[in-house]
Amino acid sequence: MSIDYQYVHLVWSTKRREAVLNKKVIIDLSKIIKSIAEEKHIKLLAINGYKDHIHCLAKLRRSQSISLIAKQLKGGSSFLYNRSVPDEKRIQWQRGYFSESIPVPDVTNVLNYIFHQERIHLKREYKFLDLK
Repeated sequence: MSIDYQYVHLVWSTKRREAVLNKKVIIDLSKIIKSIAEEKHIKLLAINGYKDHIHCLAKLRRSQSISLIAKQLKGGSSFLYNRSVPDEKRIQWQRGYFSESIPVPDVTNVLNYIFHQERIHLKREYKFLDLK
């Protein structure tokens, strides 16, 4: 039996990894990304981010191009977001993106990783500050 879909984890970063994504911006971008996905028939399972990057988990048909999906979500999100904010609040994405295919047994782990971005990164930041 062949599988006609794949789970793909996408990540992209702000230009120069600038920490410009606060909670409100991430919520606004998530809404925009979700609307782009619906319009382009992309099944998104999760969207979240932290300070300087965005994560998405998508369930793609084999006929859907990962590079095209990344371009649509990444480029479309900054274009639509930037139209709605003053110039000084605009965001830019760094060139490129990360993607990986997720095996079905690992989907729940990736969903948890995406949903808990803030907690994961706060824990890492605290660890880096621990001088003991």
